[in-house]
Parts: sequence; C-alpha cells; structure tokens
Amino acid sequence: AFNYDYCKGCGICANECPVDAISMKLEGE
Repeated sequence: AFNYDYCKGCGICANECPVDAISMKLEGE
C-alpha cells in the first residue's frame, strides 16, 4: 500500500533506498 497523504513526490525515498526497491514514475505509466 502507498500513503499518498504522506508522499510529497520529492523522490528522496527512491534516492535513499539501498536496494532500488522504490522507483518514481508518473501516474499512468
């Protein structure tokens, strides 16, 4: 599940993830 109320779309979580488990994509991709 993803908490859109908390996410600001900054991408820090994706950049800091050591195993690249998070990727930032535009909605609809």
